[in-house]
Amino acid sequence: MIIEKNDIQIPVLAAGRGWLAVDKPSGMSVHNAPGEDLCAIVSQGIGDEAELQDRIGINPLQDVHPVHRLDSETSGVILLAADPECFRFFSRQFNDRTIQKTYIALVHGRVESPKNRDIWGMGPRPGLFFPLFLPKFQFADSIQHPAHRLGKLLEDYWF
Repeated sequence: MIIEKNDIQIPVLAAGRGWLAVDKPSGMSVHNAPGEDLCAIVSQGIGDEAELQDRIGINPLQDVHPVHRLDSETSGVILLAADPECFRFFSRQFNDRTIQKTYIALVHGRVESPKNRDIWGMGPRPGLFFPLFLPKFQFADSIQHPAHRLGKLLEDYWF
């Protein structure tokens, strides 16, 4: 199933009682552009689809809420909760780090091996260098939840 608004298409990848997973396109805010963000478009789309309303058990006047975040520039799967109980259930798993997110980047051009610095701008603060490929790493402001930054070249295509 695909939720559409104007030229925007948002595929629904999976859905269950109280939740749905959608493929968020790049360039779209998750919840910071009222009426035009992912949550607003998905909520409107659910309102138009009786079958989807039944599958997730949502009141068509109710909005969906993101369980985790994706930057507006990032495309990928995002989990949306359609009821407070589901939201708490999944949020707790993200908070307890029992769910793992994986990011894959497609890069145009040749990727050189990084040497202990954040050459791709992945750090928590722009311009801050850190050992990108070390298995575990902490900043003073993230001691409770240390970041894990791993990277490897998966494929190298030549055209």
